[in-house]
Formats: sequence, structure tokens, C-alpha cells
Amino acid sequence: MGKANAARVSAPNPEWVYMSQQWKVEFGQRELRAHGILVPIGNRAFQIISVLVQSADKLVSKDGLMGRVWGVIVEENTTASLVFALQH
Repeated sequence: MGKANAARVSAPNPEWVYMSQQWKVEFGQRELRAHGILVPIGNRAFQIISVLVQSADKLVSKDGLMGRVWGVIVEENTTASLVFALQH
């Protein structure tokens, strides 16, 4: 596993709230809600959401995502399992 060139995930402004259809991400509280109900997720999953929300208008590569969340390139199944969990 080598170091990635991508910058680590930066903490968004704690005042930020992102809403899209039934989803609400409250960055200050580090909470994800679906239809107003808190969705319990781990730290890495929340970091993935943060990267994707902050990059909403850009393509995020697998390596870029791993580099920004983990700081290194990790096993592909680690990223895949967290993204899969976020979908369900």
C-alpha cells in the first residue's frame, strides 16, 4: 500500500447541512438522516459521504476516494464494503 497524492478529507464547515430528497447530512453533528430518522454509520462511512458531498459536481475516482478518506490506497474490498453498506 502506497501513499496517495490526494489530500485527506477536509472537515466541512460545521454549519453546513446538505439535503437531497429524503437525505440530510448535518456536518456539525456528523449525522446522516433518511426521512428525518437518524441512520447510524461509522466514522469512515461518514468521511466517504463527506468526500462525495463536497465533490458533488466532480468525478471521484476510487483511488481519490481512498486517498482522501484513508490517506493511503487500501484494499478494494474495504472501500467496496463501506460503499455497499451506505447503499442499504
